Amino acid sequence: MSRTKVILLSVFVLALTPSARAAITDGNFWRTLSSDIKGAYLKGYIEAMTSCGAFATPKLNEGSEAINAQCGLLVGFKGNKAIALVTKVSPSQLNDALDQFYRDATNRLIPVPRALGVIFMRLTGSSERDLKEMTDFERALASGAQKPK
Repeated sequence: MSRTKVILLSVFVLALTPSARAAITDGNFWRTLSSDIKGAYLKGYIEAMTSCGAFATPKLNEGSEAINAQCGLLVGFKGNKAIALVTKVSPSQLNDALDQFYRDATNRLIPVPRALGVIFMRLTGSSERDLKEMTDFERALASGAQKPK
């Protein structure tokens, strides 16, 4: 996909109404997206994770605390293996993993960023027990039966 196409698709996604943008993070809506839109979303996700990985470090300059706090929430913790891996994984690989994850109807209420968290757990070698526990937690959270951690 050309850079111009990615930019245009990103602008399209940003131009959607707030309720439509919110729906993009839902697995049910994910399954309706074209491969171009999925690719643009995942390219942006990878770039955001990579950028935040650089910011989730000690204080860079005055005023950087707010950026560090936001990025810290996104990337989790300093030693997050997913940050190192995100630069090695292609949008196509993540798309395939998400499509597989959302084939299971019980996963479809899980927002895309949280589903990607489960996928990165798998890619970094988490045990099947830990993956099941995390997936069950995400299902309960998405259904409203669980409070966020």
